[in-house]
Amino acid sequence: MKWTEAIKPSDTSGAYIYYPKQHDEIYYVISGIIKNLSSDSIVISNYTTKYDFKFNEKYNYEGDATADFVDSLEDTLKPLKESKFYIYVSVPEEIKEKFDTCELEIKIGDGIHYLMSEEDIKYIFTIKSNN
Repeated sequence: MKWTEAIKPSDTSGAYIYYPKQHDEIYYVISGIIKNLSSDSIVISNYTTKYDFKFNEKYNYEGDATADFVDSLEDTLKPLKESKFYIYVSVPEEIKEKFDTCELEIKIGDGIHYLMSEEDIKYIFTIKSNN
């Protein structure tokens, strides 16, 4: 977990998609490696995800995610392939200055993201971090 002004993929030698600094804001990023252990390709757009960040048990923000393989304009992760992923949120710099705790709730389900209801949620994961 880290603070950064821009989000870029691991390999920036060719064309790539990135998220630049927003005025008076900074990104809080959780990254890691995702590996498809199933026997079939996973099409990321088949799943609806919601990333709810709560800073200092008070300030709520909705985040987003991307992965290095998405930069190839595909959203498919083939069996046994790995990719770096990034779950991120853009927040006012003041949040970083006052940072004590962050709780990220990840909801995965079916349906259109902005219409996802409680019935659509299949899985909920929580990640907590401290300063």
